[in-house]
Amino acid sequence: MKAEAKRRITGMLVLMMICTWCTGFHAYADTSEITPAVTDAAKEKTADTANATDQTKQEEKTEEKAEAVITPVPMVSKPGKDAKIKKGYYYFKPACSKKRVMSVAHKSKAVNANIRLNVNNNADYQTFYIKPSGKGTYLIKNKNSGLYLAARNEGTSKKTNVIQTSYSKSNSLKWYITKKKGMYVIQSAISKNVLSVVGSKDKNKQNIYLYTNKKRKGQKWELIRFKKASGRYRESKRVWKGTAEDYKILGNIIGAIESGDQIYANLNYGAYDPPYKNSPNEHTITLGWPQCYGPEAQELLKNIYKKDKKAFKKIDKVLPKSQRIVNYINRDITAMRWRPNSKQKKVIIKLLKSKAGRACQDAQFQKYMKEFVNDCLHSYTKNAWAVVMYCQIRHLGGKNAATRIFSRCGGDYSLNKIMSVLKQDQYDGRSNYQVGDRIFQSRHECVCTFLETYM
Repeated sequence: MKAEAKRRITGMLVLMMICTWCTGFHAYADTSEITPAVTDAAKEKTADTANATDQTKQEEKTEEKAEAVITPVPMVSKPGKDAKIKKGYYYFKPACSKKRVMSVAHKSKAVNANIRLNVNNNADYQTFYIKPSGKGTYLIKNKNSGLYLAARNEGTSKKTNVIQTSYSKSNSLKWYITKKKGMYVIQSAISKNVLSVVGSKDKNKQNIYLYTNKKRKGQKWELIRFKKASGRYRESKRVWKGTAEDYKILGNIIGAIESGDQIYANLNYGAYDPPYKNSPNEHTITLGWPQCYGPEAQELLKNIYKKDKKAFKKIDKVLPKSQRIVNYINRDITAMRWRPNSKQKKVIIKLLKSKAGRACQDAQFQKYMKEFVNDCLHSYTKNAWAVVMYCQIRHLGGKNAATRIFSRCGGDYSLNKIMSVLKQDQYDGRSNYQVGDRIFQSRHECVCTFLETYM
C-alpha cells in the first residue's frame, strides 16, 4: 500500500514537471514572437531620432552658409569723382573696339551666365540699365535677363570673372563709374579692379573680367544711351552748315543703318547683298557700305574700274573670261536681273575692299548726299537733324517717299513729328515695304538716337 502511494506521488511529480516544462516552452515561444517586433519599433524610433538630428545639423550648416553669403564684403573707397550717370539703358562699348559691345553670353537669362564681347546687334542682351545705388555706386541690370552685373563669388582679386546674378544686398553688385577724356572707367565697389576686356582684344566671345587698372583701351568704355521706342525725342536748333563734320556724321549714321549693324561709324566696305535680300522689288545686287542697288551698284563698279584699271583687272582675272566682272559694268544689271555666282561674288567683294573701291564708295555717297541735302534745304528746312532724316529716308525709299513724308509734316520738322508721320505708313493698308512701315521702324529710331548723341 505504501509502495503504491509512493508510485502515485512520483507520477504526479513527473506530470507536474512536464506541465511546467510545456508552459515554459510556450512562454518562450510567445516571447520570441513579440520581442523582435518591439525591437524593430525601437530601431525605427531610434533611426527617426538620428535622422532628425542629422537634418537639424544640416539645416544649421545651411543657415551658416547662407549667413556667410549674406555677410557683405565691404566696399573700397571711391576711386574719383562720380561721373553722374543718368539712369537709363546703355550699350557698353570698349575703346578697343569699333563695333563690339558688352553682352551676355548666349543671350542667357540664367544666373552666373558669363559676360563677354559681341558684335552690337542692338539686342536686349547687350543693353544694360544703369541706376544709382547710393554712396556714389551704381547697379547695372541686363535688359534681357533682368539680372545684375557682378563680380563672381564676390571676388576681389584680379582676373575675377564678371557674371550676371540675382539681386541681393551684396556689394559685389555695385560699381563705381568715373569719367576721363570722354571715356568711362567702371570699378568694382569691393576691389580696386576695373571692368576689362581680356588683352584689350577686339573679337567676338572675348571674355570680360576684373583687372588692375592699367589704363588700357579694353578698360575704357563708351556708354551709348538708347531711348525706348516710345520715348519722345528732344529738339535741336542746329543749322546744317555743309561742313566736312556735317557730312562725316551723315555718313557715319547712314553707314551704320545701311550695312553697319546699326553701330555708329561702322562702315562695311565689303558689304554685299544678293537679289531680294532686302526687298522683293530688288532684282539684283546691292553693294558697299552705302548699299548701292541696281544702277548705283553698276555705277560703283564702273567707277572702281575707271579709278584703277590695273588693280581691277588683276583682281578680276581669276575668273574665266566670260564671267569677269568687267563684262557687266556697261550692261543693265537690273534689267537682266544679274545674280553673280559664288566666285564672282568673291571677286566683287575684293574690288569693293580695294583702295579704289573704298575711295569710290565714299565719293559716290558724297555725290548723292549733296544732291539730297540741297533739295531738302531748298524745299523744306535747314535744321540739321531734319536734313539727316530727309537724306536717310530718301536713300531708303527714293525722292517720292521723302517728298511724301516731309510734305505731310506741315512745316514741323522735329524728330517727333517726322517719326509720327512715318508711322502712318503702318496703318494705310498698302505695301509693307513703305519707308515708314514696321520693318524699317528700328532704323528710324536708331537715326534719331544717333542724332541726339553725335550731332
